[in-house]
Amino acid sequence: KLNEIPNQTLAGGQAQQRLEAFQRDYDSVAGTTANVQQSNNLIVVAKNYGIQAAEASQGAPHPVSTWARAERLWQEAITVLDKVPEEGPGYVEAQALRADYISNKDQIKAQKEREQKAVDRFALAEAEIVQLVDQFDRGEIRGLQAQFQKIIQQLEKIPANTTVSTEAQQLRQQAQAKLNELRQVLD
Repeated sequence: KLNEIPNQTLAGGQAQQRLEAFQRDYDSVAGTTANVQQSNNLIVVAKNYGIQAAEASQGAPHPVSTWARAERLWQEAITVLDKVPEEGPGYVEAQALRADYISNKDQIKAQKEREQKAVDRFALAEAEIVQLVDQFDRGEIRGLQAQFQKIIQQLEKIPANTTVSTEAQQLRQQAQAKLNELRQVLD
């Protein structure tokens, strides 16, 4: 309605000033609303990544690939939170979430590394046991006792709640049985 008042009149001049003030206020509110919406959208997206990452890591043990996927999802959530503008209204919330997500990512990374070490240790022990049993079966028993003991100790270092922990315990029992059999032969 202010636009309808002719500018050449006194009322028109006053109306124009009011119109400019209203326009500035509107632009400011619209800009703030857009910033709020952008911040909220980024936070929601990051939370969705966080939910997916948390779901991926439930029900451990998991293979290394699952831990790596969860780690990537946490990293993606952190990357999205980094896009929340510092002057934006959601910045404080985004930084709090970011700190939690970094902690979660670090925990997942540690789980991934733990799993990888367990798998590597198991594979090495498994290969060594096969060789030792073959030597034992051929009657080459010199030095086998110490090697069996070393492998048993390696298998005992495989942590519980890894994908190979059950197999490692079974392999350890088999190695212990062979070691006991070897001791009887040597006595």
